Amino acid sequence: MLLTLLACASEEPVALQAGSIGVTLVNPTLGDPWEGVERLRVELEGEEGVFESATFGVDEALELPGIERFGRIHVSLKGFDAGGAMVSYGRTADLLVAPEQTYEVPMLFLPVDRELLLERASVERSEHVALPLEDGSVLLLGGGTVTVERFSLEGIQEQEELQKQSSRAAWARTSDRSLLVVGGLALVGDTQQPVRMGLEVDPQDALVSELTGLEEARVPVCFTVFRPDLGLVLGTEETVETLRLNPDSGGWEWTRVLISDLDGSAVDSCVTSVDGRVVMLGESSGIFDFRAEQAKADDLELSDAFAPAEIEGKLGVALSTGLVWTDAGVEVDLDTLAHRTTVVPLGTVEQVALVRTDVVALLGPEEVEILDLYNRVEGPFIGLSPREGARLTPLPDGTLLISGPSPALVRPRPLP
Repeated sequence: MLLTLLACASEEPVALQAGSIGVTLVNPTLGDPWEGVERLRVELEGEEGVFESATFGVDEALELPGIERFGRIHVSLKGFDAGGAMVSYGRTADLLVAPEQTYEVPMLFLPVDRELLLERASVERSEHVALPLEDGSVLLLGGGTVTVERFSLEGIQEQEELQKQSSRAAWARTSDRSLLVVGGLALVGDTQQPVRMGLEVDPQDALVSELTGLEEARVPVCFTVFRPDLGLVLGTEETVETLRLNPDSGGWEWTRVLISDLDGSAVDSCVTSVDGRVVMLGESSGIFDFRAEQAKADDLELSDAFAPAEIEGKLGVALSTGLVWTDAGVEVDLDTLAHRTTVVPLGTVEQVALVRTDVVALLGPEEVEILDLYNRVEGPFIGLSPREGARLTPLPDGTLLISGPSPALVRPRPLP
């Protein structure tokens, strides 16, 4: 197999040799990824690490023949300045490579550790919803505008407008991969008021349709669908709303529930673990253990599945190990409630996202911080222009989309 590296996207398609990989470098931002770059290093990495690499000059064409490794791999490109410091970086999404097949893949090649505004102007939005779609693009909804936008490697494209919009809505993914968006605030007269809104988004074609049956106007702090037929919403009220899929109508229905040991107004966020438990974080913290094997009886009540628990932190992410990491800098074992200190964030944390296994990105008012939990390493602390109500969305290659008020990309250099 032959690897061919193409310096930039072109309107004229490049004919690839059969049974080869062609990587096209893409840059939808205003940043110049070639600034200061003197040497380039390409690496092919599989599940066991780097198995092929080459270093070459900026003006040299690269073709790397004789690749005989198949299975799941990715290609990365590192740009170094005259002093040997990495100044630009790119990485493809994972490829499942088979013999005698031809692959044409894009790579976002960008300057590292900088905020890079997109080339195309965008509608300003704040406290919106950013939905990751199955093709690696991101759909931006609400946040003060009815305009729907879709970010892809080509930049931002406008989609069909919504009938209504809200800020501070919440979203969740269902078992069939569709995306549900509920609640939020909208301007009514001169004041922001909770709205009764529900949307369903197809993750493949980004088609948006209205979701009916939401009884209460609510500003959600937690929304999760943790079983094929069951989910819950918490907002600024003490009560909890359950979301159940009606097998007859195929639609979602809502029911209000009061749980004596849980104050929904004192919950800051929730995290659904890989085994289906829902962890409430905040002043009122605890765990919903509503896993399928423990909920076979139709009459099992939601209140029976909740147990209060002392869990540090207000925001968190679910790790592949089954643990939950929170912004208090701890990993929490949900069986024993043991807290193990990992890396404590330096700045104010407004959002947490898992970039890849054991690597998290933290969004603050004017910075992005990267933490390697497994190696207990603090990554780069990347400054941003002031961004009120921004949203952070990791792309499949580890690049971060910062949306709101205007979108930008951040390419953290890989941690050692």
